Amino acid sequence: MRIIAGKHRGRKLLTPKDDRVVRPTTDFTREALFSILGQKVVGAKVLDLFGGTGALSLESMSRGAYAATTCDLSRESLALIRKNAEMMGERLEIVQGDFRQCCKRLEGRQFDLIFLDPPYAMESAPVLRAIAEADLAAEGCTIVYEHDAADTLAVDGVWHITDNRRYGRVALTFITKETV
Repeated sequence: MRIIAGKHRGRKLLTPKDDRVVRPTTDFTREALFSILGQKVVGAKVLDLFGGTGALSLESMSRGAYAATTCDLSRESLALIRKNAEMMGERLEIVQGDFRQCCKRLEGRQFDLIFLDPPYAMESAPVLRAIAEADLAAEGCTIVYEHDAADTLAVDGVWHITDNRRYGRVALTFITKETV
């Protein structure tokens, strides 16, 4: 696994020994994702709610994001994220906890770009509800939800699906907040 583009282009990332615990977003999918996002990354405040290896946060920083906050429950993942950030010379805010705890700790902070790559069996509604309740999505925020391509992602409340792309067994669903 490597950084695809930007100032850290080509730099390798450490990955977990057991890929059954953490399922990193593949280089191919990340490359497609960031091509779609384009200039939205530049100057963005990024939240990666299921950090894993930190690849999405570090790719964002490499491409010009202003700041990135990465959350994960696993101590092993947090150690991996710290090591990867150190290797890149990037400062990430790292928060330990499940998605609910992280959302509560970050309550009221506004993010321009939110990455969600939870375990595929996890329902999307509780995750999106926690983000809405903590008011984490800034005006114009894009949420990218990675999930199994066989599953259709349903949103409710303030959320609106703007795009959905499939990459083999993986789907990326792009979500924004409804404007009033």
